[in-house]
Amino acid sequence: MKEKKLRGRSDFGKRLLAAREAAGLTQAAVCKALDISQGTLSQLEREALTSRYTTQLANLYGVDPYVLAEGTRPSGARTLDQAVSQGRNYPALPRLKWEEIAMGANLTQPFELEVIDTAFGDDIPLGSMMRLDPALKPLAGRPALVKDRDGNLYLRDYQAGLGGRWRAVARASRGFDPLDSEEHGLEVIAVMRGFDYP
Repeated sequence: MKEKKLRGRSDFGKRLLAAREAAGLTQAAVCKALDISQGTLSQLEREALTSRYTTQLANLYGVDPYVLAEGTRPSGARTLDQAVSQGRNYPALPRLKWEEIAMGANLTQPFELEVIDTAFGDDIPLGSMMRLDPALKPLAGRPALVKDRDGNLYLRDYQAGLGGRWRAVARASRGFDPLDSEEHGLEVIAVMRGFDYP
């Protein structure tokens, strides 16, 4: 993470920002999931020393609440930076190829998949390794691996709609049309737990 982005933030705010970005979530997605204002989240990420939302944020980001709150566990366990950079307590995951998933690979366990387009812009750059979990429920604003009725696969943000209808949308401003669950026959294959930069 760039030093400039961290300058002037409290230690807790730095941990919140790092965990949110490692989870690939925008502030808007977090605010919607926790029903808090963007001003509240911005303030937490800048100057807070603690928060009553720590446990909820940790669960959303897939990190240990104690590590998010304190930076490390008393036993000397990994710091948040170590946890984020080392897969946040996950064992080594199988790294699947897009072709394997398209051909019906067994997707009952978490796996890694390379990001092969620029749909997430700078948030999750091309070549990043995304950690995906088929057991996770989709959450508004969280990236997911989706498949359309023709078998095409996409990594896009899940966007809930009305009446069970939903969309898969890119964060990039141009070049990626939104996909509609009914119109395109979409199915969520797995939901992102985190990612590693290329």
